[in-house]
Amino acid sequence: MNEILRQNPVEVIWRTARNCANGNCVAVAEFPGERVAMRDTKVGDSPILEFTLPQWRTFLRQAKAGLYDLPLPPQK
Repeated sequence: MNEILRQNPVEVIWRTARNCANGNCVAVAEFPGERVAMRDTKVGDSPILEFTLPQWRTFLRQAKAGLYDLPLPPQK
């Protein structure tokens, strides 16, 4: 079990995007102490990544700016 879950034995509410119909998404949960956790929904016992709130906000800002986008395949 991940440390963040061990420290917070309350029921965790994981959220996914509204358009996540096929299960290939990430889920996010908020925890006390301004912490955010993220996991892969298609893996039952997925590793959980833990972020501080400032780290999470930086990640979101960079993701929205396209920093983590994969390159498009070459056009044929």
